[in-house]
Amino acid sequence: MPSEIAGGQNQDSTNIVADSISNSLTFLYDRINYESTSPAANREFKLGRMRKLARLLGDPQNSQKIIHIAGTKGKGSTSQMVASALEQAGHTVGIFSSPHLIKVNERFSINGNSCTDTELYDLINRIQPVVAQMDDDPDFAGVTFFEITTAIALLHFQDRNVDVSILEVGLGGRLDSTNICNPVITAITNIGLDHTQLLGDSIEAIAVEKAGIIKSGIPTVCGSSNPVASSTIGQIANDRGAPVVQRGIDFDVIVENGSNKKSISVNLVDKFQWDDVQLRLAGEHQFENAASAAAICWKLHELGWPVTAQHIKDGISQATVRGRMEVISKAPTILMDVAHNRDSIEALLKHVTSAYSGTRKHLLISISQDKQHNRIVESVLPIFDTVVFTTYRSNARGVNSLNLLKDVESEQQHHAFATMPTRSQPVCIDPPATALRYLTDLANSEDLICITGSFFLVGEIMDVMQSVD
Repeated sequence: MPSEIAGGQNQDSTNIVADSISNSLTFLYDRINYESTSPAANREFKLGRMRKLARLLGDPQNSQKIIHIAGTKGKGSTSQMVASALEQAGHTVGIFSSPHLIKVNERFSINGNSCTDTELYDLINRIQPVVAQMDDDPDFAGVTFFEITTAIALLHFQDRNVDVSILEVGLGGRLDSTNICNPVITAITNIGLDHTQLLGDSIEAIAVEKAGIIKSGIPTVCGSSNPVASSTIGQIANDRGAPVVQRGIDFDVIVENGSNKKSISVNLVDKFQWDDVQLRLAGEHQFENAASAAAICWKLHELGWPVTAQHIKDGISQATVRGRMEVISKAPTILMDVAHNRDSIEALLKHVTSAYSGTRKHLLISISQDKQHNRIVESVLPIFDTVVFTTYRSNARGVNSLNLLKDVESEQQHHAFATMPTRSQPVCIDPPATALRYLTDLANSEDLICITGSFFLVGEIMDVMQSVD
């Protein structure tokens, strides 16, 4: 066969596969997606539909050992730390996370490798007829994007016969699609005020929703440092007969007097002690996540899992997570962080002011509509020499950059920011790629450019920079 004909056939085959994958993704993204459409206006959270979907797919969650993790912040980093430790012990570990940065495949990873396009195509094709069947039943119609991605994760991990699956809660906990699982351990990381229109406007109310993942007789690790949240979670665990391991009681981070050295101690039946902890992940808050991860792993050790103290130390210290205070370029330094609520923004600012003291700082920020815009903007203005508002394009939930600028000007007129002066007047530049070029042209090689405010903004910038490379 002439080579040019064979090449043409191969190209045709490639195009057919690409079209098939594109069609599958169209089906997926055509479903109701509360990551892009606020559920406050159309809330339909109910586990009955997810249970039905799983049942029609053979209940893949029932054949897996699952670690279930909820929390306002820190669950992504904690999941990766736990996975890294278990991988050190020789386990194959699947992680279902959300949202993704560039490709939906990232949500379904095994030992750090995302689901391939071909695997994703096959999984969606298996799920699509089941969804069509459910759409014909008014009691179960309207299967959502997140319910389908949860099913994809469960099937993918079952197909690949992973040793353990880590499921991150998407929103809340009690009514989250992942809450159909039967975990070997549950964990709740730090809790703050986020998604208040859905979960409640108090720490206690939000803690109740997060604690909805706690199961009778199943150990629960509570990593929250908030006393109200910790007390609420502890009480619910006790009421359900779930053994609870609590930060500040059973484990904690210890800071040595007069130094920056940190130790992690887990005081269960067997004591785990880790002195002078060093992490690849930047930010003081990551030591809190490391303590929670160590407590989860040490509890698994006590349950008979073959994971040792050295596995835990090596795994947690080497763990990395894309988009978490990640330096992706030097001269100038470009730092990306997916911080998107007040607590995570405060953690970022603490790191920036400490690690980049004396450095000229520039900020590129975009914020989602359901966040506390004014509070976030008020906290960042005095820290940065340049502030650029932009509007991410990959999701309809972004606040228009002009509206952010108008809010600042309005607040300044009413002296709301009088005690928090800006170093320079913020500007708005769209789209994000143009805003980034503006800042890279403006910055010197010794400067810092910080990009934050949303997973969607960080994902868009990462995509732009990859395409340039």
